[in-house]
Amino acid sequence: PTETALTEACLRPLCAELRQRVYVDFPSITYYTFWLLTEYPHIARTVSSRYAEFLIDEMQDTDSLQVRLLMRIADVGRSRFVLVGDPHQSLLGFAGAEPQRMHELAEHINARDDFELVDNWRSSEHIVRLADALCPRDTAMRASGDTRDYQVTPRIVVANSAVDVVTGAFLPLLEQEEVDVSDAAILAPAWYHLHPNAQEMRRLGVPVSGPGSRPYNRRGRLLTGLLENVCACVPSTRPNLLPRVQYEIIDLVQRIAGVTRFEVWERAGRLAAMRLVFRARELRETHNTAIPWIEHASQEFGDLLVDSGLLTRAGTEQLVQAGAAIVADIRRNRNIEPEDLNVEDLGTFANPDGSLQLLPLHSAKGREFDAVCIVDLQEGQMPHPRGDVDESRRVLYVGLTRPRKLLMLAHRRGSTTCRFLQEPEIRRHL
Repeated sequence: PTETALTEACLRPLCAELRQRVYVDFPSITYYTFWLLTEYPHIARTVSSRYAEFLIDEMQDTDSLQVRLLMRIADVGRSRFVLVGDPHQSLLGFAGAEPQRMHELAEHINARDDFELVDNWRSSEHIVRLADALCPRDTAMRASGDTRDYQVTPRIVVANSAVDVVTGAFLPLLEQEEVDVSDAAILAPAWYHLHPNAQEMRRLGVPVSGPGSRPYNRRGRLLTGLLENVCACVPSTRPNLLPRVQYEIIDLVQRIAGVTRFEVWERAGRLAAMRLVFRARELRETHNTAIPWIEHASQEFGDLLVDSGLLTRAGTEQLVQAGAAIVADIRRNRNIEPEDLNVEDLGTFANPDGSLQLLPLHSAKGREFDAVCIVDLQEGQMPHPRGDVDESRRVLYVGLTRPRKLLMLAHRRGSTTCRFLQEPEIRRHL
């Protein structure tokens, strides 16, 4: 079949599934909003009358439909727009983002484009110069933050594996520079590169979160999201954690019963989430290690959801089975002693503050750390043979600009360093 026919064949079942579940995906939100503004111009006038100014951040990651939506509001002529974007950080090409769209909207609204943001308030001068060499600008960045004079230069490490890089070079550097692991991250071109490091960090007793850090299969287990987010609330009273529990309740009920219970966001749903957290704290008093806690929680959480009217009794058996499957995963995992895994560890997977973080480069955007180690920067991984070379350069640029103080780059011994790190201007700063 043609590409159009294949797209149609995929789209129709997806739309039918969304209607059945009463879900709206993100592209549909954009499309329906654009449709409303087009078919009912008075809505665009109302929006523009209510908001005198619009600040559009991350403008480099807008797609064509989002830009056309903004044009509908701008055409009313009652609002002013400020567009903020960095073409070097456009990473969402797979989702339709096109960096040039920011200029398209700017031209449409006749915006000034002579205001450059050149101050980097995060990284040291050494890191800023390296990033600028990878993606040069008309006006070079300048380091302006508290760490601008930090004197440790970025370095390249060659080792037999990413694990050897982290254990033999990165962790000792953190200790030498007195940087806590909770202020550090390991980045990689893809999530599966991070699994070996997660296993080794757990073996060494280093708190870690990210791909491979869980000693069980999260994707294949019904209960993990709810258990982890409840456990994140056990030692913490941070108010932003409870809505995550509510979200997991909605997802859990939907997967079991096939209905979406939006009333979870109302008072009764919030009370149900709080009851789960209070019961989790009580269970920890008698079962602080993970396995007995999971076994009891999977049963009692089901009972609480039934009492709250969110789940039927028939659905509780699935929770018990899901808890048993998680326990079986933990017992089979050879990289951890089951008795060493406690309730707080489960919460770390949902709320990773306080742990060494493992992230794919794409997921590091918007984050910052005192120290970053980027592993597996060999040709064939960065850029990927089937990837866009220009976007791969931008992905690496985002990785280079995450650390405040320390930056380590690594590739495997016997492999070719990725082409970006071979460029003369880059080598000059390493």
